[in-house]
Amino acid sequence: MASHILELQLRGDRTAPSEARRALSECDPELLPASLRSDVVLLLSELVSNAIKHARLMGGRVRIALARRDSILRVEVEDPGPCFDPAQAKPEEPGETDGGIGLVVVDRLADRWGVEMREGRCLVWAELVTQ
Repeated sequence: MASHILELQLRGDRTAPSEARRALSECDPELLPASLRSDVVLLLSELVSNAIKHARLMGGRVRIALARRDSILRVEVEDPGPCFDPAQAKPEEPGETDGGIGLVVVDRLADRWGVEMREGRCLVWAELVTQ
């Protein structure tokens, strides 16, 4: 059974990444240990920033969630924007495109990540193995 660490709805604007980081800073250290915190903060910041940028939310809502099941920590960001195919959105090295490096960061930090449609919303998730 998964232990929910955090679930929160954020305004879909430029304040969302900092609000997500603030919420993480208040998480119980037993559920989100210091050894993982900086990676999770960076992953969540990148996923939220991508949701705001690519879904063009500005006023919509973004749901963020963290859950832990055994040795897996799962980070989720869900928005009402269109989904993308991870195979076609291959993370590229910085400087190879005019885009940002969000998926490069996610790909390097996460043990697994993916994208799925859930009830008409785009869910991007990343998992870290904690042990």
